[in-house]
Amino acid sequence: MYRRIYLCGGGVNSISHVGCLEELEKRSLLKFVKEWMGISAGAFTSMGIVAGYTIPEMKNFNLRFDYSAVSDPDEASGWILNMGYDTGNRLKRLIKSVLHQKGFEDTVTFKGLHEKTNRVLRVFATNLNTGQLMTFDPMKTPDYLVINAVMASMLIPGYFQPFECPVSGHLLCDGGVITNYPYDYIDRPSDSDILYISILYTTEFQSQIELMDIFKRPFELLMNHRAKLSIQLYTNNTIVTSLKNTAAVQLTLTIDEKGVMMEKGKDAVIRFFKNKTPVRRYSVS
Repeated sequence: MYRRIYLCGGGVNSISHVGCLEELEKRSLLKFVKEWMGISAGAFTSMGIVAGYTIPEMKNFNLRFDYSAVSDPDEASGWILNMGYDTGNRLKRLIKSVLHQKGFEDTVTFKGLHEKTNRVLRVFATNLNTGQLMTFDPMKTPDYLVINAVMASMLIPGYFQPFECPVSGHLLCDGGVITNYPYDYIDRPSDSDILYISILYTTEFQSQIELMDIFKRPFELLMNHRAKLSIQLYTNNTIVTSLKNTAAVQLTLTIDEKGVMMEKGKDAVIRFFKNKTPVRRYSVS
């Protein structure tokens, strides 16, 4: 029985997670989940569920919300001075709004969220100063603001400007820079109670490599290859959604395109349980 679920990052591609969760709920496999973990967009979805959103509510939000409204480009000089194209201000307002809709203030901490929901939220972000993956949860960082941790976890480097931690003064960004599969950063008294939801992308042939591809494609190939290696190690605990490689910040997806991603997520769950190795049971007689 699963008690903890981890959702990987992937920008807009993480919309597919909603399809996974819809199928898992259909199979009554979310009833006993008490801890939700995530990186980047996976952290955002995990936060929403811990805050009290139902899976149908998450589905409706993702289908209807215009993600281009999150875009907030800085002035050209800010791209260099502030180390990113987008200020992240509108993204932060979105995170606040999602919490407000469920009755939580901007100042809600990991401890406060846990006390009100009886669920654990665990979020990962990259500390650019120390080069370490940071873990935010009610045990390690009880007084840290949920809004700040989730935002930091979502800041794709280069596109978003990094977040300055108000506690340490260090710069934080997307946890996926270090790993999109933080298996070694999660305490595991029992592996059988954790379910990882991951994304793999089809690597399509590109006949022409443009200037922007030089910046984007090597990073995408690296991330995908690392994910493949991790998934191979933990196949029995990992649902893998296979998607066409849509840019993580392609914010103009149509409702139909989002729906296709969700269906891919559902298919991944069906395939996972069809192929899952059954637990071997031994007779005591």
